[in-house]
Amino acid sequence: MTTSDMKRTIETPVLIVGAGPVGMGLAIDLAWRGHASLIIEQEPVRTGDIVLAKATGINSRSMELLRRWGISQRMASVGALRDVPRTTFYCTALNGKVLGSEPRPSTTNLPLPSYSPERPSSLPQYLADPVLIDALGKTGLAETLYRHRFVSLEQNDRGVTAQVVNLETGEEVVIRSRYLVGCDGAGSSVRRHLGIQFPGPKLGESVSAMVRIPDFFSHAKVGRGVRYMFIDTGGT
Repeated sequence: MTTSDMKRTIETPVLIVGAGPVGMGLAIDLAWRGHASLIIEQEPVRTGDIVLAKATGINSRSMELLRRWGISQRMASVGALRDVPRTTFYCTALNGKVLGSEPRPSTTNLPLPSYSPERPSSLPQYLADPVLIDALGKTGLAETLYRHRFVSLEQNDRGVTAQVVNLETGEEVVIRSRYLVGCDGAGSSVRRHLGIQFPGPKLGESVSAMVRIPDFFSHAKVGRGVRYMFIDTGGT
């Protein structure tokens, strides 16, 4: 990876747009294969530094990838609610009536599947990302530029030239690479710039909130689980 201050140009074999789990996972896998990469991320802090309500499930195939990179045991050890049954309760309230349930064992007691050497795990992104960031740094083949936003790209038979802006200084940066990978989510700027459509209906909108409840299960009289669906005459 070389940088020219005069031209404000960065050269890298692979440019990855987005430093979420997918972008970091790709960079780690490239490094595992001996290839360098550069990640750009528009957010001001590393993913995981801000606690957000996001998905927690890591399936067996993902755990296999983590195993390849040598971090599956570490990822499993920092998992949240490992000893809590993965049960979903359909109820009127935490201390109300149970209308139904989907019992599932905890990740600790989950039997090893016949199709994989790894069992699924449960780990919210704010706990998983620091493990990936640490593994990424240890490769010595990847770098992440935070507060850098992808603007546009041009490609030819020699590779891709991306226009990027440093959100801290407003400076424009040119990044040249053999390959560019868009790992910037469902609303991907890379996808939109390439004119790739998002087929199907528009994604719905939802609101997430993180609430800390000390000794939560003393209030959950309906039972110990990881998901509670509240139902009344108006629906779920």
